[in-house]
Amino acid sequence: MQKYSDVVLQAPGAQPIVGASVQVNTFPGGAPATIYSDNGVTPQANPILSDGNGRYSFYAADGRYTLVISKAQFTTQTITDVLLQDPEESSALDPGATAAANTTAMNAQIAAFDAVYVAPGTYNLNALASTRLRNLLLSGEGRVSKLAFNTTGKGFTAGPFTAGDQKYTLVIRDLAFTNVTNVPAAFISQEFYVNTVLEKLYFSIVSATYCIDQVSGYGTTIKDCVFSDVTGTAIRLRDNGAAPNYSYVAGIENCDVTRCTANGIEVETANVLKVTKTVIEGCVNGIITSTNGSGVSAQLELSSVYFESNSTAHIDLGTNGGSYWGRALCIACWFNGGTIKLGSKSKITFIGIQGAGAGAPVTITGSGNAEAVFIGCQMASFVQSGTFAWTVIGGTEQQTFTPGSLVVQSMSRVAQVVDHQIQNTDNTSGGSDARLFIDVGGDSAGDPTVQWHIAGVTGAVAGIDNSDSNKWKLSLNTSVLGTNDALVAAGAALNSLSMRGTDTNDNAAAGFIGEYVSSTLGVGSLVTLSTGATSTVTSISLTAGDWDVSGVIDFLFGATTSYTNLVGGISTTAATLGAQDSGFDYETPAVVPTAGKDMAWVVPTIRVSLAATTTVYLVAQGTFTLSSLKAYGTISARRVR
Repeated sequence: MQKYSDVVLQAPGAQPIVGASVQVNTFPGGAPATIYSDNGVTPQANPILSDGNGRYSFYAADGRYTLVISKAQFTTQTITDVLLQDPEESSALDPGATAAANTTAMNAQIAAFDAVYVAPGTYNLNALASTRLRNLLLSGEGRVSKLAFNTTGKGFTAGPFTAGDQKYTLVIRDLAFTNVTNVPAAFISQEFYVNTVLEKLYFSIVSATYCIDQVSGYGTTIKDCVFSDVTGTAIRLRDNGAAPNYSYVAGIENCDVTRCTANGIEVETANVLKVTKTVIEGCVNGIITSTNGSGVSAQLELSSVYFESNSTAHIDLGTNGGSYWGRALCIACWFNGGTIKLGSKSKITFIGIQGAGAGAPVTITGSGNAEAVFIGCQMASFVQSGTFAWTVIGGTEQQTFTPGSLVVQSMSRVAQVVDHQIQNTDNTSGGSDARLFIDVGGDSAGDPTVQWHIAGVTGAVAGIDNSDSNKWKLSLNTSVLGTNDALVAAGAALNSLSMRGTDTNDNAAAGFIGEYVSSTLGVGSLVTLSTGATSTVTSISLTAGDWDVSGVIDFLFGATTSYTNLVGGISTTAATLGAQDSGFDYETPAVVPTAGKDMAWVVPTIRVSLAATTTVYLVAQGTFTLSSLKAYGTISARRVR
């Protein structure tokens, strides 16, 4: 039982028609149908009338109907072959039924309806087939709707059609598949539907020669499917040389192809096959192209595909050496070691491959007229085995410059140094220069830069930022000027230099500008002064360089102490006052401060330029009578050069 609703409209203007008669008849045949106002409980008069908004609705049993819509002064409309189907009631399968009974029921549903629903459960089946000339949707509830085939043939055959009937679409989704005793030639054999969509299908711990066998058809998409622990091959895109057996413009998306005892994906021809965001792991060959009867070359586009532990090859681009060869484009894929095989005329292009798993490069084998092209790749990820064309564009390879020409040597060699060297070996003239020029066309062009990178870790770039008043910049942890600038030279002559400071609470390393050294003598470790004598409060050791040194001296007076002079400063000699203006000197008539109180005096910052490691002292002196005078404080230094 299913509800049907619609609106009767008048053209032009699409105005609703009120009170139109809607007669519901069976199709074919034309007899008045039994209809209801609710889900099969209350019968409803037939025909029915459209309401004030032109709307009408009714319930009827699953099936096909004809609608005859009429009203005085309007042209009568007849709509034939209207399908009503309630998916919750349409599953004809029984988990407890025999394979023969379920097969008969399922084939009858496929023949009768455009949409067939498989309720949750495991259903034993023999071979199913759909040869009818209509669109088909076969769906379930995911892993809990499982079709268990016991056949050595094809589990479900969609088609075949003739070339003239190539216009019907197929969608199979949200189903799981397994086998019982016998091993199917294929769980699904797609034979000449167009724009087929196979999605959210699950083939886990199963046996089949092929899980999905694409015999022929245009625009097939296989997406969000799982093929795991398969005894056999996950997917075949077929061409046996007999038209119309070919697979044009196919796509495999977001799939997991893991642990197949044969191959992950077999391609007899696919013009073009695109595989994206897919894992292919633990197969014999991840993707393999093969010779076929038509001689059409396989063309593959692989984007964001992860390859690992495929025992023979991640990719095998087969060839017959003449009319057929495999071709592939790999964009931002990941190869965890392993092998890629090229036939004698096969060609493969890699774009943006920036690493290999576990530090293991992928080995590319080939010979004859095979070719591997690398664009913007990290070449340490690849090893060449065999003699064939090997072209690097924008990669990380050795380049050798000779006068008047540029020769690019593009060979990857593991555990060997890759050098760029510009050398003028003449030593007889001051004009025998060696230069590297990096130029752009003018103010409207890009930036002339030099870049350094540790793959996956960090990088730096230096050059002239054309978009920022032609400032020279050194930018860290980036490949773009203007991001994380560490050093900037501005002005017409680039003679105004700015250096970026730290962006956290760290310390400059020893020997670098900004290095900071300090020492503090706390109030608990006071130095007792003798009147008129200079004493060391604390000290620091400074290495050779140019330093700014400053300090603070705190005096602590006894209960009846009277003082007339307080002196403090920086000195390179212990217990000795430094040179003029290296400290403070305060003279006063006799003063008796508050007993037990501190008095802090700031020592001015002075330059201390050292040729060798030297101890620098904070010193203090007082002239006083009667009681005691003690001192403590801090000395600090900052390297400026």
